[in-house]
Amino acid sequence: MADEIKDLKLDGSIDSTIYEKIEQVRVNDDFKASNQLKSVVSTAPTYVPVNFSEQEVYYLNGTTYRKYFYIENSWRYITLT
Repeated sequence: MADEIKDLKLDGSIDSTIYEKIEQVRVNDDFKASNQLKSVVSTAPTYVPVNFSEQEVYYLNGTTYRKYFYIENSWRYITLT
């Protein structure tokens, strides 16, 4: 879809203002997806994430708060206070 829009812009068959608005919508959608609430779990993650949004997990177990990241094929975490 994005390539088709770029081709239309290069042809001159789409107004540059319309093209810029389409690009802004695409950027907004990407931003919204990246800022969705991450999953909250009570046990440490052990699965292998299949997409980017699954690589961040919040852990809450009683009074322990952690944020887990999937980095270099393993889960790492930071303790939140």
